[in-house]
Amino acid sequence: MTEPVLGSDAKWFHLARQLISALVWLHNDAQVVHGDIKPGNILLTRVQGSGIDISFQPIFADFSSAQRLDTDDTTVNTLK
Repeated sequence: MTEPVLGSDAKWFHLARQLISALVWLHNDAQVVHGDIKPGNILLTRVQGSGIDISFQPIFADFSSAQRLDTDDTTVNTLK
């Protein structure tokens, strides 16, 4: 389903902050590089209990191009 998501600038900035936080976690904690970040690989799920003021949570999808960072942070390895 691809419906347009409308909202205020504040909602879009919040969504962008969530995406950036997820990328920071993915890189720093999980030691993974997604490899194919694009709008088609970001899913939006409705947040439960958001009532009339609908909120969304972004989820990264399609990790087929993802690679794991080596411990020295200078090279990446394909996830298998």
